[in-house]
Amino acid sequence: MSDRQGSELKPLVDGIMAVLANELTDGFAAEQAEWAQAVMRDYILPYELRFASEDTEDGKRARIQLIIGDLQEALSGKPTPERWRIIQRMFYTASVLPLSDEAFDLALERLNTGEKTDRLRAQAHSLRERLAKLVERMRERAPQVYEALAGVISETSLDLSYAAGEVDVMSLRLGAMHSQRRSGVATCPNCGTANPGGSRFCNQCGTALPG
Repeated sequence: MSDRQGSELKPLVDGIMAVLANELTDGFAAEQAEWAQAVMRDYILPYELRFASEDTEDGKRARIQLIIGDLQEALSGKPTPERWRIIQRMFYTASVLPLSDEAFDLALERLNTGEKTDRLRAQAHSLRERLAKLVERMRERAPQVYEALAGVISETSLDLSYAAGEVDVMSLRLGAMHSQRRSGVATCPNCGTANPGGSRFCNQCGTALPG
């Protein structure tokens, strides 16, 4: 996320954090509460708000209310240990998925150009190191979350291997996109809508389509 995007999101994040203060502190030790607030502010909410810059003001308000409602439903009234596990899962999910998106973009670039380049290889290796550190921490501190995200991690690793030119086997999602292109269909990465081949933007939500 750029500094500009971060500054735009800050008031939205701060507003949500104020509403969720009890869910992020009640029953937690001081260090736990500090961690829960930090990961909610720096990882979970920025990921949930990643499309907010494209919203109208009314759209932003609606999105914020939806996020608050979902988080309160997930956290409010839960026993402290369960609330801790939920926040861990949210944190690691919000950390893994952006890396997975980056890996997919690199793999898609190789698919689009048909070229194996040193730049793609270097970017894939750098991203793989970041993913490995995150996975190591997850397996140590939240093994149940690692098990839940194992499929995403596997797909991400395959995208990185493909982008680096180490294998010619595509991940399921990259292979699906390749097949859809050949059949004249473009699936939106945001809402999943099938759009006619050659579309630049999703007919349902307006998200830019890859390719």
